[in-house]
Amino acid sequence: MQFFTKVPWVNLFFSERTVMSVRSRFRNDGAQHYEQVESGLGKMTVGKFERVLAESGLKADYVRYDCVKRLDVLKVLPRVRELFINNVSCELVLRDEPAVGRGPVTPPNRSHRRSHHGLLTWM
Repeated sequence: MQFFTKVPWVNLFFSERTVMSVRSRFRNDGAQHYEQVESGLGKMTVGKFERVLAESGLKADYVRYDCVKRLDVLKVLPRVRELFINNVSCELVLRDEPAVGRGPVTPPNRSHRRSHHGLLTWM
């Protein structure tokens, strides 16, 4: 969203409808919701990512949290980190034991890489 505003965290100050309406003046891709933006604004918080991972039957063999403006010291501060972490990269592997209440988990196909900008990178 930096191409039309320098206001950080514009989504905290304005509704999605307002932000996407202004964005449509600069981009002609038809996106009306964050998740429709090609770069993948998936509305995933760091906390939600960690909860989904914990319940998935997978574990992160490698995880890296990147902060805006390389302010990586902020990634360890609860609540503040949600505002500054803008990318999470990790390598997921099967846990030794499946998550409680879950059946067998199929490992990700390592021949495919998914990059969801600002969210997750399969390696």
